[in-house]
Amino acid sequence: GLDSRECYTIVTEGYSDRNILKKSLKLFAADIFDFFKFVDMTENYPFTGVGNIYRFCQGLIKIGIQNKILVLLDNDTAGLDIYNKIILLDMPQNIKVLLLPNLEDCRMVETIGPSGKSIEDINGKALSIECFLDLRYKKKKKPSVRWKTYNEVVRQYQGELIDKDDYTRLFLKNRNFRKYDTSKLRYLCNYVKDKCSKIISM
Repeated sequence: GLDSRECYTIVTEGYSDRNILKKSLKLFAADIFDFFKFVDMTENYPFTGVGNIYRFCQGLIKIGIQNKILVLLDNDTAGLDIYNKIILLDMPQNIKVLLLPNLEDCRMVETIGPSGKSIEDINGKALSIECFLDLRYKKKKKPSVRWKTYNEVVRQYQGELIDKDDYTRLFLKNRNFRKYDTSKLRYLCNYVKDKCSKIISM
C-alpha cells in the first residue's frame, strides 16, 4: 500500500547487479525492503552498460520525472568515466547517481595484466558489485582481477573480477549464510539506505 512517492527506484548497470542488490536488501534490510523498487527485467534490459545509463539519466531530466531514483554504478574505470560525465548534467534533487563505495579488502588484490601478476588497489579501477560477495566461499584460490581495455579519458585500465559469474551464482543460490561472510553486503545495504535517505522529493 505504499505510495510511489515514498519508494526509491534503484537502477544498476545490469542483471547481475540488480539481483545481488535485491537479494541483499531483502536479507539485510527486510524491514524496509518494500520501499525499494527495481527496474523491471526484460529480455532486452534497456539500461545494460554504463553508456546507456548516461542516456537514461539524460532522458529522466528531459521528462522531469518525479520519483526518487538512485543510479548505482560500478566503482571501476568505466563507471568512473560515466559518473564524471553524469555529474555535469543538471540533475534534479530526486535523482542521485553514485559509485559503489570503496572496500578496504580491495586495496591489495592480485591482478593479471600485460606486465604479468601484481598486487594492486582495485578501488576505482575494477570494483564491481561482485567484490562485495564472499570471494572465499567454497573457493580454494584467491580472487584475482584481469586488466582489460585501456580508457584514454581516465588514463587507466578497466579491470574485471575473474570468475565473477561463479561468485554470483554461489551467492544467489545460497539459502543458508552461516558459513558465508556477509559483512561487505551489509555494508553495501547500509550505504544504499543512507544515500536513499538523502534523496529529496520533487
